[in-house]
Amino acid sequence: MEQKQKTGRPAGSKTADREVVTFVSSRCRACDSTERTHYKEKNRVEGYGVAPDGKPYTAVNLRPTKCQTCGQCRIDREYEYVPETANPN
Repeated sequence: MEQKQKTGRPAGSKTADREVVTFVSSRCRACDSTERTHYKEKNRVEGYGVAPDGKPYTAVNLRPTKCQTCGQCRIDREYEYVPETANPN
């Protein structure tokens, strides 16, 4: 009869330290609520620049949604930064 192999972290090993990153949910400008419907689609606009927080971006994702509290329609804007990778050849 085979014994089941234990899964998970080995006994005695320490938990790895992880960096904590803060994420701020978008808010409705009309009622200040963070409750929203699911995003309908995602429109990606390629380009580069500096986001409002001062960090560079390489693309902007535009996501239409609607406030669940007051019904106000809005487009959430997400700035994305993907650094250039070295040529693998």
